[in-house]
Amino acid sequence: MTRPTAPELDRRSVLARRAEVQDLTSPARRATDVRVLGVGLQDTPRGSGLAGVRARTAQPAAEVGRLLDGGPLVLAMTVRGAPHVLDRAGLGLVTAALVPFQEAEAEEVAAVAAAMRAVADGRPVSRPELSGALNDRVPDALRSWCERCGAVHVREELFRKATLHAGLELDPNESSPVVFRPITGAAGAGHEPAGARTELVRRFVHLLGVTRPDELAAWLGYRPGEARPLWDLVADELQPVQVEGRRRWALASDLDALRGAAGFEGVRLLPPSDPYLLGDRALVVPDRARQRLVWRAVANPGVVLADGEIAGLWRHRTTGRRLTVAVTPFAPLASSRRAGVREEAERVAALRGADRVELTFDS
Repeated sequence: MTRPTAPELDRRSVLARRAEVQDLTSPARRATDVRVLGVGLQDTPRGSGLAGVRARTAQPAAEVGRLLDGGPLVLAMTVRGAPHVLDRAGLGLVTAALVPFQEAEAEEVAAVAAAMRAVADGRPVSRPELSGALNDRVPDALRSWCERCGAVHVREELFRKATLHAGLELDPNESSPVVFRPITGAAGAGHEPAGARTELVRRFVHLLGVTRPDELAAWLGYRPGEARPLWDLVADELQPVQVEGRRRWALASDLDALRGAAGFEGVRLLPPSDPYLLGDRALVVPDRARQRLVWRAVANPGVVLADGEIAGLWRHRTTGRRLTVAVTPFAPLASSRRAGVREEAERVAALRGADRVELTFDS
């Protein structure tokens, strides 16, 4: 069988389209209109999810910071059991999409979720209390010894995945210990898993522009072969393409936009684990030495997106009402781009409740 023709796409045009679709080129007027909220923005470390929303909206940063606590945004453990910020109104679809499609795993998640609902009983509950109370409510096969805790409890990944299906979100104001509370509304209500999975995979491909089955698997936390049934849900909507000599796939409906996207101009400070960084690392950051700086084993930095390229790293520290932002450019930044970094740092400060910014540029 002859393989379908794969047209060549320009890397910069693909990334320009990614920035456009992810509301980085022209920020959304309201934070709730940010499109990546449909798949979620990972909140690792805490605060990263809202920081990613802030980078994509013209809404004042201080207002964005108030949207999570009982507002239109929600913090919950979703993809891979990791905490993500999402649109509360769309959480039902994501919940249905993340019902495990493998029967054995689905049964385990359902058992733990049922026990969690019984423990929480409609009230906020700390993670230690929830974890401890589950031990007498779930089969031994679902528990294991935890070296870090020095105790036996529900397996970590299983625990994390089950919270969403138990109807529990994270309290954004509590982190030590983590506190879960009932999600407003019925999680998963009105959505059939197969259709929800199809939509979630479609959104993932659209927001990245081009991708591959193994990248979808990595995002969802599956081994490459395990995620193939999910990829196949949208297979008839996909067009093979070539980017930088590598075969990838795009939604056929996105092909013209991927060819003709205008270059992104300006500066954004993106947090660690931002959706812009998903997928093939070599596509986003071609230099391998720089890849190792962006994606570390632990404690990833934020990145400076300037004129369509990852131009450096940034970290921050809050002391009282002062935010200190340290930027490490990969190459000297023009004065206009340094000014853009300062504007972004001031918005980050407003999001985090700081009224003073100390900005440094490291060589």
